[in-house]
Amino acid sequence: MRTLAPITVIALLYILADGFRIFFYWDLDQVRPVLLLFSGHGPAFIDYAWAGPSPAFLAYFHDDFFYYLGIAEQFVANGRFTFDGINLTNGFHPLWMFLIIALKAIFSSETQFFLAVYLLSQILCLAGAVGLVRILQSQNLAPSRVFAPALLYFFLGSLISQGMETALVFALFPFFLGFSLELLNRDARPAQVFLWGLLASTLVLSRLDIVIFVGLIGLLISLLRLRIGMRQMTAFLVLAGIGSLPLGLYLGWNLYAFGELMPYSGAA
Repeated sequence: MRTLAPITVIALLYILADGFRIFFYWDLDQVRPVLLLFSGHGPAFIDYAWAGPSPAFLAYFHDDFFYYLGIAEQFVANGRFTFDGINLTNGFHPLWMFLIIALKAIFSSETQFFLAVYLLSQILCLAGAVGLVRILQSQNLAPSRVFAPALLYFFLGSLISQGMETALVFALFPFFLGFSLELLNRDARPAQVFLWGLLASTLVLSRLDIVIFVGLIGLLISLLRLRIGMRQMTAFLVLAGIGSLPLGLYLGWNLYAFGELMPYSGAA
């Protein structure tokens, strides 16, 4: 707790300051109205804030994000996964796409939507840092050896996410790693194996090309449990397979709707 609290405070202050910079501090014309707040012109500031920032904040978001946005807008409007309104597509990382669709359906205001995406990305990176703290603390490391890596992990995710699925990967990866370490224990409970499979499938659905890494971790755990006994390995494969059902449903949908297991972009 002594390590987690300062990391959370620093991260939240950074999210607030950086978000304000991105959405309000792009140039002098943006700064000047904000200064009205500190010169006794509160109503003028409120009028400015209500009008919202200029579209310059769009520069924060990665180019590929607007591909997701186009599909999300089409899905909210007509319930179809399409970018141009004509051709269906599955060329996206599904879990992040569903989150973007949900935010687009909730926030009709463009500014509110982009701000929600920004805040979601930052909070996900903070969640990943919390997960990393839990792992490092489980190794009985000194607080100083936990604080720096976790804070660096947050800042790295925050800087490179830019509205993309990277933030979701940063959030899920430490928890996946933690569950993987727990499964190396011969006394791992069946529920832990099931949750590992569920978390593994969720991680893959957040970014499909990470399936290779997740598969290698699963293979390593299987081989290590085989050393304990065939029954242990079989139980792991069955329970993890049940937990991975969401990934199986996604692949089945791809096969049914598009005739291929992987997205078109993955097959290209």
